[in-house]
Amino acid sequence: MRYIISLLLVVLIGALSATTIYDIQYTTNAGNGTYPSPMVGQIVTVEGIVTAIGMQGDKYFISEPQGGAWRGIFVFDFATLPQVGDLVSVTGTVAEYYGVTELSYVTGTILSSGNPLPPLTHITTGSLNSGATAEQYEGVLVAVSRATVSSDTATNGHNQFGINDGTGECLVDDDMYGDYNVSVGQTLDMIGICHYSYDMYKVFPRTAQDLLPYGTSNAKKSWGRIKSIYR
Repeated sequence: MRYIISLLLVVLIGALSATTIYDIQYTTNAGNGTYPSPMVGQIVTVEGIVTAIGMQGDKYFISEPQGGAWRGIFVFDFATLPQVGDLVSVTGTVAEYYGVTELSYVTGTILSSGNPLPPLTHITTGSLNSGATAEQYEGVLVAVSRATVSSDTATNGHNQFGINDGTGECLVDDDMYGDYNVSVGQTLDMIGICHYSYDMYKVFPRTAQDLLPYGTSNAKKSWGRIKSIYR
């Protein structure tokens, strides 16, 4: 009986002390402006739903199932190769790489597949212009509605274009999907991962379905629910 009670206590304490993505990401310390994780250098194990794959070839992003600010992270994993919707458990070292909080030296396990993705986190384009407002969305699956293409790829280079919903311009990057055909003045609804790259927070669409003309009906993405926050 004592052994069983002791074992239960160990399991309970382990559950209570389990690290979350929020634990890794949340900080009020601006550091050099990119708000480094308070857990840099620590080895952690976290679980999350895969929200995007194909970053830098085979790397991916995970999020806590409830989604929201501070609840997504980039996983620098060479071996696991999950799919979007997989629930994974990953053990790795918390690192800051050129301003990006990531898990590196990772060992990952796919626990289940076909899970629903976390709810979209609705942002404005202007919120990505400063680390003080953007850092909370790093690694998070975000949605922007009614954003006008404000600058083209020729202006920005590297196949990036600018969007602006009236709150300030942010860039759209092609590291996961870049086969888009947009023009200045076009109005879009967009989903993507918020990620920090070359000293800027940007939106990274995952597929063609993440980048649609404003008002396009798409039940899977609940655009009506996205647009309702702007009414």
